[in-house]
Amino acid sequence: MKQYKILIVDDEEEICTLLSSILCMDFPHIEATLALNGQEAIEKLDQTLFHLIICDYSMPIKNGYQVFVHNQKKYNAPFIMLTGDFPDKYPELYNLTEIHPHNTIMTKPFSPHLMLETVQKILTDIK
Repeated sequence: MKQYKILIVDDEEEICTLLSSILCMDFPHIEATLALNGQEAIEKLDQTLFHLIICDYSMPIKNGYQVFVHNQKKYNAPFIMLTGDFPDKYPELYNLTEIHPHNTIMTKPFSPHLMLETVQKILTDIK
């Protein structure tokens, strides 16, 4: 079975750990890498090719949109943007879902069931 590498980025370590646990429990073929800010995520993106990125928008050092732009320029891996605010608060996110067919915006708190469904669909489609 193919191994999928997922980058999980959030400045709240508990969210990273929770997402990693949920995903790895349901998808044993996932290898999750965690980053606690945007700069750390960009450094990890420069070292590893990821099949999917799950990233919070509001973070210190570099925000989720900066991580998205870096990913888009280098790899264009599917991207799930998490935000605790209403997505329409950030005009730069308006076209995120048009750039790649699997890009998604999810508000926090998110439903673990919806996250699992979304990840399953993306991984199934990118085989």
